Amino acid sequence: MVEQFQKEVFAWKKAYFKRHPIKGALIAAFVTLRIFYGLFFLYAFYQKFSKRWMTTDTMQKHFRQRYEELEPNSFSARYLKFFGLPFYKPIAWVLVPSQLIIALNMVSGTATRKTGVLSLFILLNIAAGGYGNPTLPPFIVNAIFLSVLPSGQWLGFDRKLHERYPNNSLFV
Repeated sequence: MVEQFQKEVFAWKKAYFKRHPIKGALIAAFVTLRIFYGLFFLYAFYQKFSKRWMTTDTMQKHFRQRYEELEPNSFSARYLKFFGLPFYKPIAWVLVPSQLIIALNMVSGTATRKTGVLSLFILLNIAAGGYGNPTLPPFIVNAIFLSVLPSGQWLGFDRKLHERYPNNSLFV
C-alpha cells in the first residue's frame, strides 16, 4: 500500500507551532512584517492625501526639486524629465490610491500577492525617479517576498476568498 503524504496547511494552533517551531515563527514574523508594511503605506497615503497631491502641483514641485539635484544625464534625471514632470498629475492619481490599496490589502490579508506586485511597481518607480535611500532596498525585497509567499493565506481574507472563488488568481 502506497502512503500518500499531504502537506500540512499552516494553522494558528499551538499544535502546529510545536510540530513546526521554526516555520511557525518565520510565518508569524513575516505576517507581522506584512502588517507593518501596510501601515507604512497607510501613512504614506495619509501624508499625500492630506497635502492634496492629487489636486495640486505638489508632486510636480517635488519632481522639479529632485530633478535639479540630479546629474543631468543620469537615468533618474531623464526619467523625471521625460515621464515624471510631464505626467505628474496622472502619476499622482495612480500613486495615492495605490498606496491606500496596498495599505488596506496588506493589513487585511486580501490579494496579498497581487498587491505585492503593485507595491513593487510603485517602489521601482520611486527608485527610478532618483528617490532611493537606504530604506528602499529592504522595501523592494519585502515586496518581492510578498509577491511570492501566500501570507494572506496564513492570516487574512485570502484563504476564505480562495475557497469561495478557487479560479480567481487574486486570492492564491
